[in-house]
Amino acid sequence: MKTKRFFALICVLLALGLVPRARANTYADLPEVDVRAASALLLDADTGEHLYEREPEALREPASLTKIMTCMLALEMTGDWETHKNDIVTVTQAAFFDMVPDGSTSGLKAGEEIRLEDLLYCVMLQSANEGCNVLAIHLSGSVEAFVARMNERAAELGCEKTVFKNTHGLPAAGHVTTALDISRITLQAVKTPQFMQIAHTDSYTVPPTNKTEARRLTTTNSLISTSRYSEYIYPPAKGIKTGHTTAAGYCLVSMAEKDNLRLISVVMGAVMEPDTQRQRHFVETKLLFEWGFENWVPRRLLTRTDIVGELNVLLGAGKDAVTLVPENEITALVPKSLDLAKIERKISLDNPEGRYAPIYKDEVLGTVTLQTEGHVYGVVRLLASFTVEEDTATKFMLDVRDWFSQPWIKWTLIGLGSLLVLYITLTVALNYRRRRERTRRPGNYRGRKRRR
Repeated sequence: MKTKRFFALICVLLALGLVPRARANTYADLPEVDVRAASALLLDADTGEHLYEREPEALREPASLTKIMTCMLALEMTGDWETHKNDIVTVTQAAFFDMVPDGSTSGLKAGEEIRLEDLLYCVMLQSANEGCNVLAIHLSGSVEAFVARMNERAAELGCEKTVFKNTHGLPAAGHVTTALDISRITLQAVKTPQFMQIAHTDSYTVPPTNKTEARRLTTTNSLISTSRYSEYIYPPAKGIKTGHTTAAGYCLVSMAEKDNLRLISVVMGAVMEPDTQRQRHFVETKLLFEWGFENWVPRRLLTRTDIVGELNVLLGAGKDAVTLVPENEITALVPKSLDLAKIERKISLDNPEGRYAPIYKDEVLGTVTLQTEGHVYGVVRLLASFTVEEDTATKFMLDVRDWFSQPWIKWTLIGLGSLLVLYITLTVALNYRRRRERTRRPGNYRGRKRRR
């Protein structure tokens, strides 16, 4: 009984996210990777497929990972970048209302006039907290209005557990997200070339302004720069943003490109090793990328010309079936060790029993899902590979048969037949009566004489 209660308790704790789950690799037979962060994700930047996950939906403080949303949203709200990147933004005193003495800053001053592009570099490279508020006031009129839009945009991207309380990620009650939600925001952000250009810059010089001399910015991301540390450099890495507070731990979102693969890593709640002082968010991000490139490969799983199946055709002229081909090809990242023959093609037809002709080439007739071990690689619509015309003669005969088999037609014919029989019967009876009446009239006797 105690054993049962123990296991029941463990199940409850797992459901609540209070006990770390052992599952990390998304395929059981892949080698493990030494990730110790509270939450981590490795995903395909092109499809969003998860290759590795560790507590991806647990609530975490994002620290300066918040600035990914801030920068992305600023670019979206700005509109045409080439037109507005040189817009002059004026720093107001209101931008400093929630700053802390030891927070990241690029030394902006009230009354300073700075180009919009330079301000975004301050936010992403120097992790300028005040710069985020300056952006918010410039674009939305107030920090509160911009934060409201941040939350709306997060909801639009499917971030179900994200709540932003500020623009920069300094600790605030209820300012939380998850590794999964951060990955959703990042997948959207990397689609914008200007975002990636800024996020992947290792150093940048802001020209002099009306308040300061030129300032040199260096990225806080040591995967792409040796300006702070040299041991973490990882040439395939492409940006994106670091974050750290005491409560959030060490966080890092990065992208890497190699061998025609683009991977995104999210590491949250990592630590600094007490003995070596190594910052684990850099170490574990690099390990995840190396593991991903070593164990995964893109494969074309379905081509446009593959015959996936067929559908029975009723009343087809010379054809009793039509073959099905995919509308698009499916290419996905799969483990290098995966036997492609084990990938299941699950077909779902709109009319499993068959379809009446005519059926036209490229007409949608169903879908096919490619999956294995619970992993879905893609879903694509199935199209008819050729046209099947209708057999009009057979169709006419069947239509006639069906018309006559309708209940009201049947009973109408029975009624008409009954009336016809009744009419004939009455007619015969009436004629017989008339003949008898004629034979009984005087002078109309025609009987034969009796023989003697």
